[in-house]
Amino acid sequence: MTLDGMVSSWNPAAEKIFGYTSNEAIAKNISILFAPERSEHLQLLAKIKQGQSLESLNTILIHKNATEMDVSLTLSPLKDKLGQSIGISIIVRNLTNRIFAEVSLKRSNDLLSCISKAQSQFIAAADRLTIFEDLLSNLLDLTNSEYGFIGEVLFRKDGSAFIEDSLMKIRGVPYLKTHSITNISWDDTTQKFYEENYEIGMEFTNMQTLFGATIMTGKPVIANSPRTDPRRGGVPDGHPPLNAFLGLPFYKGSQLIGMVGIANRPNGYSEELIEYLQPFLVTCSNLIEGYRLERQRNIAESARTMAERKKEILLKEVHHRVKNNLMIIGSLLNWQGESVQDPKLLSILEDSKKRINSIALIHEKLYRSPDLAKIDFGEYLHSLVQQVFSTFSLSHERVRLHCEVASIFLNIETATPCGLIINELVSNALEHAFPEHSSGELFVSLSHDEKDQIILMVADNGVGFPEGVDFRQTESLGWQLVCLLTEQLEGDVQLFRESGTRVVISFSELNYQRRF
Repeated sequence: MTLDGMVSSWNPAAEKIFGYTSNEAIAKNISILFAPERSEHLQLLAKIKQGQSLESLNTILIHKNATEMDVSLTLSPLKDKLGQSIGISIIVRNLTNRIFAEVSLKRSNDLLSCISKAQSQFIAAADRLTIFEDLLSNLLDLTNSEYGFIGEVLFRKDGSAFIEDSLMKIRGVPYLKTHSITNISWDDTTQKFYEENYEIGMEFTNMQTLFGATIMTGKPVIANSPRTDPRRGGVPDGHPPLNAFLGLPFYKGSQLIGMVGIANRPNGYSEELIEYLQPFLVTCSNLIEGYRLERQRNIAESARTMAERKKEILLKEVHHRVKNNLMIIGSLLNWQGESVQDPKLLSILEDSKKRINSIALIHEKLYRSPDLAKIDFGEYLHSLVQQVFSTFSLSHERVRLHCEVASIFLNIETATPCGLIINELVSNALEHAFPEHSSGELFVSLSHDEKDQIILMVADNGVGFPEGVDFRQTESLGWQLVCLLTEQLEGDVQLFRESGTRVVISFSELNYQRRF
């Protein structure tokens, strides 16, 4: 190139970069490569004439087709043998592809960062609203859009088909429920509507709109001239301008589950942008599917809780009715006893009534217990012993009662036979250990041993169990019940004759059998 900027040499590489042939470029001023409104080439020529060299100067030059190109220029003066500048050498490197690659890489990294953040928030159980707010904010930044929304597509079933093709067959009336939406309210009424519905999600049912076209077709909608687009249903008075719109559906498998809508990107929207946003749409799909599963789990859990509550109420009612029925039977035995003259028969009726009362007391404790599967057996034992004691004409001064019980909870399978055993042993001691007007002490204890077995002990310092009598072979109904019920508990019973009588029964809790 000459010192005044006229092209004197033009190689094939220059043809490829700028689009001009050598015939078109030679003898033309270098200004054809610079924007008309800029005088940058004049400044460069002035510096070269002063003997300066310029290396790796980044600037913008113009292609023959008028498109701008990012380039790097190296300019050096050409000198003669005397060292005088006689021309200029220009080396041009086209940076457009590199810069495009850098921009593309940054866009990809920005998108990846947005997706990664949303996934991390979901894993960390962040608030749903926060996750979708961040997603929408990032989406608007990534696409240089003014406003938009991320929404879930739901269906009100009525049997009508709205999408039927080879991929999808979905029946029902669709509507959109937002998970995040830009605040574009334009008056007090719309601001109030936004504030009242933003967190729970706004619902939109009018499908005669651009976003409705996205839902009804299940395909992307690009509208870069919304005013003339036949799919446009209009906007309310006062609505911010809608200059361009992009609606993108997203799926889980073949099921349409949501869409994003963005608006007012300078220069509109393109197919290239749709392709770029595919990973974003997959993320939205995964998040909404995750929240759907969470909603289903919550509904199922609520249903389970309600069912358990109903069972609990039913069981309480059952225990209450059983207790009442047993008390009725006890009252009938009382009534029957009033007409019985035979002391032996009357004793049998009294024993039966005490056994019934011991079972009724278990059901009373159960329906009053917060846990219908178990009762506080220590509390029950206290009540039962006092109840049995009150049926005998004995004062506490004559027979002193000592109860030492650990906090042990037993299920009904274990508590019922154990309660009957206590009833028999305490009744037997109060009836036989202290004849006539003798006095003494009665000890009842319940504890765990080192093997975690339950140890029940009933002891007295009365006259003692008769020598030479095997309690396992006696004809006494009470002792027969004790042995039979201990066997039912899969336990062991021992009797000691030492300063009275001491009976020790060891057993473990039986497996609880669910009633429902």
